[in-house]
Amino acid sequence: MTESLDCVRFYRIHNSAITVLKGTDTIPILDRLVTTSLQGLKNLDRIQTLFCDANGRIEDFSTIIPIEGQILMTSHSETSEQTRRKIIEGTSWDEDCTAYIGDGAIVHLSLVGPKNDDLSDLFIDVESLSEFSASEFGDILISKSEYNGRYVVDFLIPKNEIEEAFSKLEDLGYVQKPIDYWDYFRISNGIPSINDARGNLPSELGLSSLVSIGKGCYPGQEVHARLDSRGSKVRSMIRIISDEKINLGTYKSPEVGNIRITSNVHNNGEYASLAMCRIFEDDILETSLTDGTRVTLETLPFD
Repeated sequence: MTESLDCVRFYRIHNSAITVLKGTDTIPILDRLVTTSLQGLKNLDRIQTLFCDANGRIEDFSTIIPIEGQILMTSHSETSEQTRRKIIEGTSWDEDCTAYIGDGAIVHLSLVGPKNDDLSDLFIDVESLSEFSASEFGDILISKSEYNGRYVVDFLIPKNEIEEAFSKLEDLGYVQKPIDYWDYFRISNGIPSINDARGNLPSELGLSSLVSIGKGCYPGQEVHARLDSRGSKVRSMIRIISDEKINLGTYKSPEVGNIRITSNVHNNGEYASLAMCRIFEDDILETSLTDGTRVTLETLPFD
C-alpha cells in the first residue's frame, strides 16, 4: 500500500458468515449466549455483540438484526461453525429456533470514504443512516459507523444484486482495494479483527460497551461482572508503529515485558500493528524489542 487513506474511497468484501434464525424462541436463546442484552429488540435494530467462553474470553464477533420476525446474524467465517453449534446446542427440545446458513446468498460489504461524501445516488442518504439500526433499500440492509472523520457504510446485499451494486460504487469513484487498505484503516482506528480479539477479554480491546453487566447469565458473565466490579485491567490492546517489519508473534520489551503482535500492515514505509501488552503509564512509549527493532507503542482511545 503506497497511498494515503485520506484521499482513497474503497470498498471491502468481508469473509463473513451469514446465519438466518427463525422461531418464536430465537431471541431468548441468543440472549443466553451473547454478552449484550437483547431484551426489547425491535425490527431492524442493529446489535453488535460477542460470543465468549466460560472464562469470559472472546470466541466470535456478531451483528444481530431482527427483520420481519427472524434474525439475520453475521459472524466470522473461521468461527461460524462453532458459533452455530453453540446456538443449536443451546436450544432445548421444546424451544422453537432453526438456523439456516446464508453464506452463499448474502454478501457483506463495507464502504470506506470521507464523512462529507454524497452517496444519495447510490442507495440512500448517508446522513440518515445509523450505527444502531439498519435501513432497508429493497432487499439490501445498510448501516453506518464513523471513525475520525471517515465513515464505514456496511451493506448486506443479496448475491444476485451484487454486480449492480459494484457498478454503482464504481460510478461514484469507489473501487475494491487489496486487504491492506482495510487493515491499515482498522489498525489506525483500533478496530480489532477476529485474530486480534480471539482469546482476549472484551475490556482489553475496548469492547466493554458490548457487555451488558446487568443481564442474566451467559458464558463468561461471572468473569465479566467480577472484572467490572474491580474497575481495572492489567493488559490492553495497543497500536505499534515501526520503520521495520515486525512479524506476528510474541516479543519482549524492557518496559512492558511480553508484547503479542496479532495483526500488521505496511503503508508508505511505515509498519502499523495491533498487539496486546501490559498497560503502561504514558500514551506513547518509545522502546526496543528483544530483536533490536525500535518501535513506538501507542495506547488506544478506549477505557
